[in-house]
Amino acid sequence: RQYLTLYPGDFAAWGRLANSEWHLLNDFRAAEASVRRMTSDKYPRLGAGFYMLGVTLLGQERRTEAAKAFATSRQQGFYAFGDLLSRVYQVDRDHAAADRAYAESTSGKQGWQGEAAVVTYIDRARWNDAEAAARGWLAEARDSGEAGQSLRALAALATVQVLAAKADGAVGVRELARAAADPRGSAAANAAVPYAAIEARLIAALLAARQGDRVLLRESITAIGTDPIMRDYPTIGQLHQVVLAEQDRLAGDPAAAIRRLAPLSRRHDSLVMVHWTLLRAARDGGNLRLARAQGRWLAAHRGRAFMEATTTDILRFINIDATNRALLDLAEVAMASGDRAEAARQIAAYEAAVPGDGRGTLERERLL
Repeated sequence: RQYLTLYPGDFAAWGRLANSEWHLLNDFRAAEASVRRMTSDKYPRLGAGFYMLGVTLLGQERRTEAAKAFATSRQQGFYAFGDLLSRVYQVDRDHAAADRAYAESTSGKQGWQGEAAVVTYIDRARWNDAEAAARGWLAEARDSGEAGQSLRALAALATVQVLAAKADGAVGVRELARAAADPRGSAAANAAVPYAAIEARLIAALLAARQGDRVLLRESITAIGTDPIMRDYPTIGQLHQVVLAEQDRLAGDPAAAIRRLAPLSRRHDSLVMVHWTLLRAARDGGNLRLARAQGRWLAAHRGRAFMEATTTDILRFINIDATNRALLDLAEVAMASGDRAEAARQIAAYEAAVPGDGRGTLERERLL
């Protein structure tokens, strides 16, 4: 920032700052302010600037403005990327429009593949397709010797297995934890980006908590310890608090989890997982008002869930499912409040949002 005070015309520096504000701080407001410097007529890559502006706006749920920014990027001839642009349609579950927008980009000519495919299919609850895309991405990364990409693909695969309640979910989570801890593998290969292994460990811990695996959760927290990366990278620091809150909740102390996360949830840069974990703690602790508020926040922040990047982008897989799952969480809260009609409405909303997914039927049978 001090450098840019002296050299405000350095567009590349503004881009790096905006990228850091997005990935490292989760601060879409600050990123928007920085990236608007890249929408000046003086910037030679104006299309890329407007594309990034669309990202920062969608991350703030300013969907109409984001759509205009993405449209301008295309008018400027920027077609290099299309996955994030397509999400401006997918937030409203207009899947056909999302597919068309992605297919028009350079990266989408062959259809949904790799990371973008995993996110897309998770949102549509096409679990077998999501798993196949993750496995294909992992195989390609391993064949090319890209340890960082292998770790991210492995995180995607483990997330899909857990969310879909696959029989091998526990195995996938432990494989992710081992890969993040292996000093001869991904951690060493990512020496230039040491945060990757730490974030992967935290994702493994979060998925372990989702499965109720207290042993792996405790092992992961112990292994991470007080690594300074959690201080130096704010999004990783937030994720660490999420994992600690899950440990509190599973230990039978949801009140401690609420005390840990409630202050974070009131910040504009809070992670989606802060709200999801706070919802679970509030539900377990009988604080239905707080649980309902977090469920509504999640359902209303699909743009944030798609755009939130963190240091390695591997939270996005669980984020987007949380915005769908929030409808079922709200149904459970409604039933706990004695409002059967509201519970039925939320389950119907889920079934309309994610048609064909069996979780809606299961919750209908369980709750109603």
